[in-house]
Amino acid sequence: MTGKPVEWQARGPVLAGLRIMILSVNSMFKELWSPVLVAAGGEVVGELYALHPDAPNPVDVVMADQIDNVTQSVGQLSIPVVTSEWIIQCLVNGFRIDCNAHSKFRLDLV
Repeated sequence: MTGKPVEWQARGPVLAGLRIMILSVNSMFKELWSPVLVAAGGEVVGELYALHPDAPNPVDVVMADQIDNVTQSVGQLSIPVVTSEWIIQCLVNGFRIDCNAHSKFRLDLV
């Protein structure tokens, strides 16, 4: 590493078209990550009914910082529950990585 900044260009909004719900008991987690997800092209969803698969615009991914009863229930709905590590790796790589590519990416599989 040289310590010099490196220019980085994504191939477009990495999370474009992705509807993401953030679940956390820590209010700072949502405050921190919401603008990051929006800047990356994602849509942050706050309505719980969007978790239902028959909702008009269902959630694609749930981002959480810990496993609890809610995140376990979401996982049973076949909605991936991802960690911030997945988001970071998508941003670093400039494209959406398969959330099953590494165990650190999925909270519901731990």
